[in-house]
Amino acid sequence: MKPIGEKVLKSIKGWMKKAADYTKEEGKVLAIRAKEAGKLTALSAKKHKLYREYQDVCAQLGQQLISFSKSRKNNPYEEPKIKELTEKAEHLQREIKKTEEEIEFFKNECDEQVSKAHQKEAA
Repeated sequence: MKPIGEKVLKSIKGWMKKAADYTKEEGKVLAIRAKEAGKLTALSAKKHKLYREYQDVCAQLGQQLISFSKSRKNNPYEEPKIKELTEKAEHLQREIKKTEEEIEFFKNECDEQVSKAHQKEAA
């Protein structure tokens, strides 16, 4: 059996280091993406819950407006129940929008972290 030359050993060590660095980098990326998946799942569940509440409030508001139209009063928005439901619907819309913005912010933050991990390992 012939001994492996110094040059070949250096080459093998170089390739192994590159493979190890790549594996380390991808491990960091996977950790970032796993964290992202967990957070996005929680935020999506929150958004879904808020949206269901919003739909319920809209349905109640619709029922109130139908009842109001049958009573033939002047201004439906002066009715306390209708006013309360309208305010609640507006509040839920703001919460949904805020949650959507939080989702987008978190996605962008994770993408930046992944880019930094790739740049750090490339340097």
